[in-house]
Amino acid sequence: MRVGLSTTTLEPVLTAGRHDGLAVYTRGLCEHLPAAGVDVLPFSFAPPGAPGRVSVGRALPLSFALATLGDVLLPASACLHVSRTLAAPLDLFH
Repeated sequence: MRVGLSTTTLEPVLTAGRHDGLAVYTRGLCEHLPAAGVDVLPFSFAPPGAPGRVSVGRALPLSFALATLGDVLLPASACLHVSRTLAAPLDLFH
């Protein structure tokens, strides 16, 4: 199973190394899912205009602001799924 995992909460450039509860949960998933046979692909929203600054996950194709705007304004049928931007599809994105 291929799982895309949002790792934005773990990005040092965005969190200055301070992890909240969601980051601790995310780190646990990153560490333990592979042992269960899950192929984890980490993804992160990058700082505006700096996709190369993320270090934990691959930079998502849209900024957080654009992705959120699309979710709010577009119908569900037009949802921009992360798996559509990858060479190989994901089974799940969390």
